[in-house]
Amino acid sequence: MQQIPMEWIDKLFNCMEQFYGSRWSKPLEKPHMMDFNKTVWQSGLCGLNYEQIKSQLIKCKKHSESISAIPPLVMDFYRYAKENIENNAPTHVSQIVNSVVARKHMDDIKQKLNMTTER
Repeated sequence: MQQIPMEWIDKLFNCMEQFYGSRWSKPLEKPHMMDFNKTVWQSGLCGLNYEQIKSQLIKCKKHSESISAIPPLVMDFYRYAKENIENNAPTHVSQIVNSVVARKHMDDIKQKLNMTTER
């Protein structure tokens, strides 16, 4: 399997930063983290061609328009690109479900905190 050129990874990272802003760049602020993650993505995308990566980047751009959108992990990016899933975005069903559940629990906690401060 041929390795993805680092120039592609550099461009992919630039696109993801443009799309997701600090949601993408915050975890990569330290220089060694940027280099490490680029290496992970370069290895993780082996087996994809230019068109698959480009197609998935287009989906990520649309996905990123939601302020609550989380950038994909390399494994998700690869899977969606490889499977060429036709939905509009790399929807992470488990993340959506988890965020709904988390929101409910946070509301419960806030309600309990309000009850204890009112006493």
